[in-house]
Amino acid sequence: MKILVLGASGKVGRLVVEGALNRGHKVIAFVHKNSLGDQSGVKIVRGDIYDQKSVEKAMQDIDIIINCLGSWGTKNKDIVSKGIENILPLVKKHKVKRVISLTGHGAAAPNEKLGSLANLSRHILLVLAPKILKDGEKSLVDLNKSKVDWAAIRSPIMVNFFDATKFTFSEERPWPLSVINRKSVAIALLDLAEAKKIENQMPFIKRG
Repeated sequence: MKILVLGASGKVGRLVVEGALNRGHKVIAFVHKNSLGDQSGVKIVRGDIYDQKSVEKAMQDIDIIINCLGSWGTKNKDIVSKGIENILPLVKKHKVKRVISLTGHGAAAPNEKLGSLANLSRHILLVLAPKILKDGEKSLVDLNKSKVDWAAIRSPIMVNFFDATKFTFSEERPWPLSVINRKSVAIALLDLAEAKKIENQMPFIKRG
């Protein structure tokens, strides 16, 4: 497959690029600044995720989009939702088969009934990072309203330890301070990209 990775130079994006190459896929890496270097099987496309025409240049002849954009450390804290907003109208035009996205586990799905644990998670984020939370939730709303084949992983805090191969998808929200290996998230994104059927889901990822 040809996989377009948005945010390919980020911490998760780099792992997705590496994993995709190891699985035999071709990669189009969409980056703001090229810090990936030359890699066999990777086409670097520099652009601005806020500019839809810039994004469209990277969407020629691709099969799957994996959105690894993250708003932490960005000026407007809206890059995840802006990325989704700009690619969705182009997906059918360019016959993209599937969109896989990523956001934090504090983000509520549209019409999701939140229990006490979810409310606690959401309250913490509304205090500490309200724009980040709203960015993730808007991306889920837009995906849910779209007519494309999609899935969005909701991840807890990512770290670089624990066994990366031991993870599971769950409908049950992780505890607020739960952690998971960043590489587990990259593997999960690629697993969904390759899956025969994904059923427009928004699973949480947990250590298995």
